[in-house]
Amino acid sequence: MAGMSFFTVAGESTILSRSSLRPGADVLNMQQPQAYGITEIGDAAAGKVCFLTTVDIQATLPKQDPDAVRNEARELVMNWSTPKGGFIVFTYSDPTGIGASDAICEVMFQEFYRLRNYWAEGAKAIPLNAA
Repeated sequence: MAGMSFFTVAGESTILSRSSLRPGADVLNMQQPQAYGITEIGDAAAGKVCFLTTVDIQATLPKQDPDAVRNEARELVMNWSTPKGGFIVFTYSDPTGIGASDAICEVMFQEFYRLRNYWAEGAKAIPLNAA
């Protein structure tokens, strides 16, 4: 797309703060949400950029814990998405390379899919503790 800026952010990111988020950053590729601070980055950038994200490829997916994956997916939807969107889900290109099974990636996608109407249903209508 002409004129669209796309940034990949790896590791701890103190560059993304309220004061440093530059106009023109349209999409941020966020593969390690735990390293950035999900709430902090959401407070600074939700509604200003689109997040292209996955559950954390280092801190969460490799642990193969379905509850942790679901919890992080919910936290991402609640903090990084908005009623108008701004949130794209993907999976790491080499899940086995980070120790993530196809089964745990499926858990992640199922949870994101379950939350697809989070904002449309008033944010509180979808129970966040349902498996």
